[in-house]
Amino acid sequence: MSKLVLLVEDVPYQRRSLSDELKEDGWEVIHANDEGDALFRLLALQKEGKRIEVAAIDLGLPPAKDDPLKYGMQLIAKLRAQKNYGDLPILAYTALATFDYAAVVRRLLNFRTSFICLRPMGEDVRFVDIMEYVRKGYLFLSPTPASYLPSAVLKQADPFDDKLWETLAQLNTGVTQNKVGENIGRSGDTIKTRLKDARTILVERKELPDDARTDELLAWYRENRVRYGRD
Repeated sequence: MSKLVLLVEDVPYQRRSLSDELKEDGWEVIHANDEGDALFRLLALQKEGKRIEVAAIDLGLPPAKDDPLKYGMQLIAKLRAQKNYGDLPILAYTALATFDYAAVVRRLLNFRTSFICLRPMGEDVRFVDIMEYVRKGYLFLSPTPASYLPSAVLKQADPFDDKLWETLAQLNTGVTQNKVGENIGRSGDTIKTRLKDARTILVERKELPDDARTDELLAWYRENRVRYGRD
């Protein structure tokens, strides 16, 4: 029985190479070129009553201008936010050589996503073998990304739960506290309490002054959301 994999890759020769290797080993490959195409194909499969077993996602998806890894990372975040794919095994990969390895590894670990650099790969290493490990639930890092683990792992645990991060993300869009409450189905008083709790936590960690205002709390959010894989 074939294994169903979503391969998200926009470069034709790379897509053919990886797809052929997977197909030769008995995988059924669903292709997508970018984020929108991938989400469309997953929705189509869902309507057919099918579900992919694993995804392989090139981090350097288009349009990839200022941040070459932005859109691959963004797709992974969207998959993790979906109920059907919150636990989907994912392998992220790139052929790029220059980027902030520690930041990328940190974010992918928060997304429970494996990560490899296609270059260099040893002659005895097969992409399809790595995919099989990922499909079985292993979290895999190739040697270069793995060497950045000491600087990727945070020295302090994430200070907030999902509810506090969600509240700050909503407030950061410029809407009022009452509007945030409407957006997430909570009262304005609940939002005030959450902001108070977030401020208290950061004051205790000495990351904000005792008299910190809401704008200072939001400034902290903007500076630290990537650090904690919340972007």
